[in-house]
Amino acid sequence: MKSMNDKELINALFYKFEEKERALYDLKMLNKALEGANQKLLESERVKSTFLSNLKNELNNPMASILGLCEELRSTDPEKVKFKDIANSLFYEALSLEFQLNNIFTAGEFESGEFLIDMVRTDVNSIIKLVIENFKPMIKAKKITVKKQENKPIWINSDPEKLQIIISNLINNAIVFNKEGGQISIDAELLENVFFISVKDTGIGIPADKLNLIFDRFVQVEEGATKRFRGHGLGLSVAKAAANFLNGDIAVISSPGIGSRFTLMVPANSDAKAANVYSGGVEFFEVAGEEKEL
Repeated sequence: MKSMNDKELINALFYKFEEKERALYDLKMLNKALEGANQKLLESERVKSTFLSNLKNELNNPMASILGLCEELRSTDPEKVKFKDIANSLFYEALSLEFQLNNIFTAGEFESGEFLIDMVRTDVNSIIKLVIENFKPMIKAKKITVKKQENKPIWINSDPEKLQIIISNLINNAIVFNKEGGQISIDAELLENVFFISVKDTGIGIPADKLNLIFDRFVQVEEGATKRFRGHGLGLSVAKAAANFLNGDIAVISSPGIGSRFTLMVPANSDAKAANVYSGGVEFFEVAGEEKEL
């Protein structure tokens, strides 16, 4: 074995030292990446746990009401039962349950890759009217005034089922987070081959630092014991994903204490691309200040 001179020995030691430093640095970066991944997993588990807890309440509450009302019908003298009131209550609770389940099933379709698009000639005004009619019990319960701009007939080439899912979630959001006796304004128009529908409310609004979270699945601005509103944090994420599948997007501006405005935009024809006309997400509009009109 050839012996090394002092210079060669120093170079070899220096190389080994550098090699050890690189290994330590790589190990440090790997540990940092693992810590980040672990933190994301913990946050994901926390969010899912909160979602499941909320979901349990959201499904149990209408189901318990439906069963209770049915039991009242079974056990009460028919002559003393106010059938119309009970029928209205049953309809309201069943509709709420159906809405929650539709969002869950739609989210499941996204996850499984079974979300299919069926593009047909679609009457948008009919969908809006149907959604408003479905939510009338909720609107009446909160004494909300709904203002819909009168439009000429609007026909687009799109998926009516997916449009109804999106519009239902936007209007439901405007009802749930609105104040008692508030207002909802719905405007729809067709501009340069792009269909727009705007749903504006006079509700609690969304803080600017939370706007980038509202479309995340399972996430709600309010959580825990201080939570004041029903919901499981799934509706807006479902609406956003469905809009993206239609080559469209949803934008929002909001002011805490003043209200929010969500705007859906999708191409009017299957060969159009809304994303080529407008860039996506909350960057569509400047976020409103507290005194700025929505």
